[in-house]
Amino acid sequence: MQNQDNDISLKDYFVPLTNAKAITFIILIGLIVYANALFNGFVWDDFAFILNNLDLRTTNVFQLFIMNVFNNGGYYRPLSALYFYVLYHIFGNQAFYYHLIQVLLHIVNTGFLFLLLKKFVRKPIAFFSALIFLLHPIQVESVVYIGATQSELFTIFGLGGLLQIMSNKKDTIIKWVLVFISLLFSILVKETGILFLLMAIIYINVTRENKYLSKSFLLGSIVFIYCVIRLGISKIYFEKAVTSPISWLPIWQRIINIPSILFYYIRMFFFPSKMAIDQLWTISSTGFSQFYLPLLICIGFIVGLYFGGYYVYRNDQKIFIGTSFSRFGFCLGWVCSCSCFLWI
Repeated sequence: MQNQDNDISLKDYFVPLTNAKAITFIILIGLIVYANALFNGFVWDDFAFILNNLDLRTTNVFQLFIMNVFNNGGYYRPLSALYFYVLYHIFGNQAFYYHLIQVLLHIVNTGFLFLLLKKFVRKPIAFFSALIFLLHPIQVESVVYIGATQSELFTIFGLGGLLQIMSNKKDTIIKWVLVFISLLFSILVKETGILFLLMAIIYINVTRENKYLSKSFLLGSIVFIYCVIRLGISKIYFEKAVTSPISWLPIWQRIINIPSILFYYIRMFFFPSKMAIDQLWTISSTGFSQFYLPLLICIGFIVGLYFGGYYVYRNDQKIFIGTSFSRFGFCLGWVCSCSCFLWI
């Protein structure tokens, strides 16, 4: 007769949920879900960014930091160019390796997100939230479309910088040099990396760490270094990128598009259907279904975040601090997105 004490249930694989178990599950699930993408080829902008990009064949690496397909029309992403430069010189036109590295980057980002979230919320909640980030259908573009690898790159540098700041390691020059480099690299990969810099500055001020003003100044100097590299050395100025229909609209029409655009992301999070890689739609009137309904839903969503935070505050102030940081990051992303819609 088999000893019941030796029986292993499914629960035993998860409880207790250690960091090692969580990371292992993230790796295995990520590889299984995205394995099919490894055998895809090059599509769409991959030809312009990689296969037909003569700049990737140059022996002058400085060329990657001046005007090229990655650095024009208001964009400045030299480290994205350097990333594809290195991969092209190693793997040529073998798409498998580009996809493999891209999937691995997404898995690492998920692991970083789990380690970050568990500092604020219970480990099972952090693990479940990280799995949503790993598997949500809206991530497909940044995980399997090679040209979108810049999203994975700026995130890995940004999350890496935040993890360094929030680590329990003693403050050293090496630690803050790594933070500085990580956050600077995040912005040089993609402008959206500025979000991680703002979150880092706000975190060290809210937590009132020692010498927080000097640390804020150090991180703020990243913007100055970025401008020196972009404007002073590379001569890539801030210009409007006329790449989509919304770019041609006057400012007031862009404003009335904002509720529908923000609602699009809310809807896609909860009901991910009819997704597209290239968003070319705009609205031209303030009708109920096009403007007022999305506006009411967005306002309701923000109000829900507020009252949800208040409920958490009444029950667990420690979790409230962590979730407040997450909610602030979410709202900061919305603000930056709205700014981009008004600028492009």
